[in-house]
Amino acid sequence: MHPRRQYECMLNLLCQVCREPASENEDGVLFFDWRTKRSPATWPERSLSKMPPLCEPCAVRSLAECPHLVSEPTFVALRTPDPRAWGAYGCFYQPLRGGRWYCHPGDAWVKYGDMRLHGLIAAAMVVELTDVTRVNVEELAA
Repeated sequence: MHPRRQYECMLNLLCQVCREPASENEDGVLFFDWRTKRSPATWPERSLSKMPPLCEPCAVRSLAECPHLVSEPTFVALRTPDPRAWGAYGCFYQPLRGGRWYCHPGDAWVKYGDMRLHGLIAAAMVVELTDVTRVNVEELAA
């Protein structure tokens, strides 16, 4: 996803597919999430996500057409009432002598307020998913 579009969708809680308002009900805003090596022991509670939310029609279409959702056993649909801005994801650069830069290998997840943010070329805004309610994906498709 283009970084500008990702940021706009995340900041304004717009669907990552169609850019219309994301689905929201009494349990919160609809997100898809996956367990990763970075996931907390409380996953999906307090999970960090760089994937913007979805509206229900696009979520249903994604469930039918996205090969990653079909093949990923740790996928979950959830709702959160307060997706909190946590930080940014990207590539961490460090200035070197002579005006050169060093790009650290691997992905960087940097929390807002961290001084390393100044050297991050951000590709995505990251939110923390709290007070999550799991969503039965079959109910979305119904």
